[in-house]
Amino acid sequence: MKIEIANRQKKLKINLSRLRSLLLRVARREKFKGNISIALVSDSEMRRLNRRFLKKHSSTDVLSFDLRTKRLLRGRKAVREDIDCEIVVNSEMALRSANRYGLTPFEELALYCIHGMLHVTGYDDRTEKEQKRMGAKQKSLINRIFACRRHR
Repeated sequence: MKIEIANRQKKLKINLSRLRSLLLRVARREKFKGNISIALVSDSEMRRLNRRFLKKHSSTDVLSFDLRTKRLLRGRKAVREDIDCEIVVNSEMALRSANRYGLTPFEELALYCIHGMLHVTGYDDRTEKEQKRMGAKQKSLINRIFACRRHR
């Protein structure tokens, strides 16, 4: 498992080695194999990508792409082996949203990364049932990783 992180934003100072370490723990726990690239971007960059790939004229927290098929991932795959993907994360949204949920900006950003990783493995959040399933998995992972307090 290889995780690369590109920090393409300037508003949130991030300890990249800590984030990589955390995500590697998630990957090992979930038995992921392959390569994951994480791109930390600004709100304006995420809005541009969301418009281009989902035809939505707003920002979002995370987008996940399968680099082998060049397609946006939204529950299409249920694989953990031979992953080759890019997860684009909106760091400015993490900064804005963290206090609302009682998290640090780093924890909120990590949550977005984990959310993107779950999309890569087949989880989706388009229906209420899918949201509950994905939310439970996400909560379980983040609580184990941070092992301290309640997370959404």
